[in-house]
Order: sequence, then structure tokens, then C-alpha cells
Amino acid sequence: ENLIENTIKVGNYLIEQCKQLSNVIEVRGKGLMIGIEFDFPIKELRDKLVYEHHIFVGNSNQPNTLRLLPSLTITKTEVDILIDAISKILTKYFILAEFFTRSFLISDCLKFNKSFSENIKVSEFLTLYLIHKFGFSDKANIDK
Repeated sequence: ENLIENTIKVGNYLIEQCKQLSNVIEVRGKGLMIGIEFDFPIKELRDKLVYEHHIFVGNSNQPNTLRLLPSLTITKTEVDILIDAISKILTKYFILAEFFTRSFLISDCLKFNKSFSENIKVSEFLTLYLIHKFGFSDKANIDK
């Protein structure tokens, strides 16, 4: 199974992909033992990964650090699934955070959205965000 080679190859790929995520302060680790430090507490992000995407990740004694320790047989495709899930969660809640107030922490938005997500679609928030951010006055201008 070439576990050592896979650990090096996929571990390096995972580290590089993690560095591309929004709000990452630092990615540390070696091989497939990785910690991703964000600029907000990750508890709610971790909960969303587990309960909505069925991806188990670890926590750390640092409240802003997400710990990854995947199987040694993980593939680049599986890494892409993880990164995509994190990106989707972050994108959704960055829009919420900026729309409501710039001072909201991401974790506050995640907590807030637990009871809110069933009622309002992300596309509606995106439309409101674009109107707010860029001054679009109608949907026709947003589609451009």
C-alpha cells in the first residue's frame, strides 16, 4: 500500500490545500498529522463538519485549532472533499457575518444559524450581501 509514500505525498497536498482556506493563521504538522489554526474558535465549524458533512475532525487544547489525523490511506480526492466542505461552511458564514455586522465572530454566526438555516436559503443571503456590498438595486444587476 506504500503508506509512507502516500503519507508524504498526500500530507504535503493536504497542507498546501489547508493554507488556501479563508482565515487560516497557520498550518502546522508533518505528514498527515496536521493542525489548522483559524482566527476564530472552531467548535461550531467542527460541529458542522461532523453533523452536516459526516467528516470527523479532532479538536485541540487551542480553541482556534482544528486537528486533522486522517487514515494513512487517504487519497487526494478525499482531501478535496474535506477542503470543499470546510470552504463551503466558511463561505456561507463569512457572508452571514459580514452582512449582519463586521464585528461578528464566525463562531457567533454558526451558533446563530443553527435555528435560522431552515428558514432562509444561502442564495437569499448572498443576494442581500451583494446588494449591501456593491449597491445593486435589483436582481438583474446581480446576474451580470
